[in-house]
Amino acid sequence: MIPGGRSSILSYTLALLVSVGLGGCAPIYYVGMPLVYDRADAGSAAVERDVSYVRGVEDPKRTVDLFLPRGSGWPLMIFVHGGGWNHGDKGLRVGGKDVYRNIGRYYAGKGIGVAVINYRLLPGVHWKTQLNDVADAVSYSWQRAVDAGADPKRLFLSGHSAGAQLATRVALDGSLLSTRGVAPANVCGVVAVSGGGYDMEDAETYALGAQFSYLQDRFGNVDTGDSWSHDASVVQFIDANSPPFLILYGEREPRSLQRQSQLLADVLTGAGVPNNVRVQPKHTHPRMVLAMTTEGRVTSTAIEDFVLHEQCGQTTGQ
Repeated sequence: MIPGGRSSILSYTLALLVSVGLGGCAPIYYVGMPLVYDRADAGSAAVERDVSYVRGVEDPKRTVDLFLPRGSGWPLMIFVHGGGWNHGDKGLRVGGKDVYRNIGRYYAGKGIGVAVINYRLLPGVHWKTQLNDVADAVSYSWQRAVDAGADPKRLFLSGHSAGAQLATRVALDGSLLSTRGVAPANVCGVVAVSGGGYDMEDAETYALGAQFSYLQDRFGNVDTGDSWSHDASVVQFIDANSPPFLILYGEREPRSLQRQSQLLADVLTGAGVPNNVRVQPKHTHPRMVLAMTTEGRVTSTAIEDFVLHEQCGQTTGQ
């Protein structure tokens, strides 16, 4: 996630989505929740919570919640939560509402399998360990879903904020999945919601208010030295064979975050990769999570259409 100075969405988002009650903005979110949150019904989908995605490991940060429709041939969407890479949990509750698990219920009720995953957080682990955690979760969830009836070629990776950066990197860096038994060609598409950190070398993003030091604190380390801004960026992995993208962000998000979404789209277009950018009117960064599960929103409608109707198993590039 790319923050935008003292008035950035970073502190606002963490206060609202992670440390509810610690910041002055939290009551706004509490008040607003009933107006924008509708608890979804998973329908007849089987729900499995807090399942370890690494055999023999009992760690709540390495677990997944699965929402698996009945029947066969359905797509699977992996969802990676945000939180600035150092906060967050799939079980997050805001004002008593489980905002991330609601994503699982909402899309499962529409015939889309969903895996809502956890991953270990900075600074307790290296940022590359987070990528490996997400890849482990994708591999486990994909195999579990295929066993339950999912179409193996209809795999979608999605995430919000920092989770969008992680999901996008795992989808594009083929080595992360191929070493875990998932062919890159099985990834049918990526849903990137309000993401940042796609290109950490982009000067314009910092000119628009993003804090270089914020990202350096998370990604700069002795392993990569001064090259961290390149090594941690996503866009370097885009080529003609990258999967199609649905890119979403809110009209009222910081310009630095909007810049990163637009930049991602530009690089994809330049490589000949199909992508669609949709802007949710009047929405801020945290409210984009809720737009994912509110019927009739630009965001929820676009995600449902993309995941259910994208043509999978075909080469996207020339």
